[in-house]
Amino acid sequence: MKLVIPTKLVVFSKKELPFWELILIAYLFCPYLLPSVSLGTTLVLGLLVLYCGYLALQNRYMLKFVSGVLLLITVLALAYALLTDTATISENVSNRDLKRFVSKFYQYLTLYFPAILFVRVERAATEEQKKFFAALGIILIVCVVITTWVFLLDDPNATREWDSFEENSKQGVANYYFIYAVPIIISIATIILVKSKGIVKIVSLACIIFGILFLVSAQYTLSILIAIFGVLIQIFRNLRSGISKIIFIFLMIILALFLPEIIEFAVLNIRSEQVSTRLSEIHAFLTGSGAGGYNLSGRLTLYGNTIKAFVQSPIWGNRSLGFDGHATFLTVLSDTGLLGGIPFYVLLATAYGNVEKWIGSKQKQFNVIVLMFIMMGLTNPVHASLPLGLVTWFLAPLIIQMILKENTENETAVET
Repeated sequence: MKLVIPTKLVVFSKKELPFWELILIAYLFCPYLLPSVSLGTTLVLGLLVLYCGYLALQNRYMLKFVSGVLLLITVLALAYALLTDTATISENVSNRDLKRFVSKFYQYLTLYFPAILFVRVERAATEEQKKFFAALGIILIVCVVITTWVFLLDDPNATREWDSFEENSKQGVANYYFIYAVPIIISIATIILVKSKGIVKIVSLACIIFGILFLVSAQYTLSILIAIFGVLIQIFRNLRSGISKIIFIFLMIILALFLPEIIEFAVLNIRSEQVSTRLSEIHAFLTGSGAGGYNLSGRLTLYGNTIKAFVQSPIWGNRSLGFDGHATFLTVLSDTGLLGGIPFYVLLATAYGNVEKWIGSKQKQFNVIVLMFIMMGLTNPVHASLPLGLVTWFLAPLIIQMILKENTENETAVET
C-alpha cells in the first residue's frame, strides 16, 4: 500500500484583528469608495496618522515599513510646498505653505496607505475577516457602479462634468477618480474567470463584460483600453502550457494587424459620442492620418511639454508651469524635478515591495495590477484617487491571495 504524506500541516493561528480595528477599517472604506460620503480631509488625515502610529508600534517590521512610507511622503510633500506654486490654494490665504504641504501629504498618504493596510491585514487578520473586507469592498463598488449607470442613462455626461465636479456626490454618482479603479476591478474578475469553474466562471465573465460596457457608458476611452489590456495580459499570464501561450500570441498578432479595422467598427457601432471621437483619433493616428483630433493631439502635446519642462530643470523642477501635464507620473518630475521625483518613485517601489512579500508566488497576477496602475498614472492625474489606491494596494492583492490560495488548495487536494 502506498503511503500518502500530507503536503502541509494545519497550523491553528491565534491571529485576529480586534473588533474596534475591524470597524475602523470598514469605516475608512466609506470615504475611499462611496462618492456620497465625505468625512473631511482633517478627519481622514487624523485617523490615518493615528492608525499608522498604532501600526508602527506592533513590531519591528511594521515600524520600518510605516516610518519609511511616512518619511517619503513627508519629503515629497515638502518638495511640492517649497519648489512649486500651485494655483489650487489662494495666494492670500493664511498659512498657505503649510496648507500646500498638508494637501500633498494627504493625497499621497491616502493613495498608498492601503498598502500598509494590506500588510497589516495579512499579518493579523483571520481568513473570515479577510473575506469580510473583500466582500464589503465588492458590495460598495457594485452599488456605486449601478447607481452611476442609472444616472448615465439620463445624463451621458454625469461622470464628465469637470467644472461642476464635487468630491462628494449626494446622488452617489461615481466621479472620474472612481472610474480609474474600474479597470483594476475588471482585471481581478479576469483572474477569477481563468481560475474558476462552473457558475463562478460565468458570473466573472459577465462582470468583465458589464465593467467594460460601464466604462463605455461613462465615456473614458483610456480606461477602456487599459481594462482590455489588463484582461488580455491576465489571460496570457494564467495560461499553463507553452502551446496555449503560442496560440494566444498568434491570435494577438492577428488582432494587432486588424486593429485599425476593429477600431473603425467600434467607432461606427458605439453610441457614445465621446468614445467614438477618441477612437476616431486613435484610428487616424494608427493609419497615418495624423493625431489632429483635439483630445489625442492635446494629450500628446501635454506629455511632450511635461517631459521638456523636466529636461529644462531636472534637479528642482519648475516652480510654475502654464499647463497641467495631466499625468501624475510625469508631472511630479516636471514640477519638483529629481528632488521630488526620487522620493515619489521610491514610495511606489516601497509600497510594491512590501505588498509583494506577502503575495509570494502569486506576484505575477499582482504585477499586472501594478502595471495597470502605472499606465493610469502615466496618462491621468491619479495622485488624489482614493478608489484607485484602495483597489490597487488593498482589494486587488487581498482577493488575489484568496482566489489563488483556494485554487492551490483544491489542486493539492486532487493531487493528494
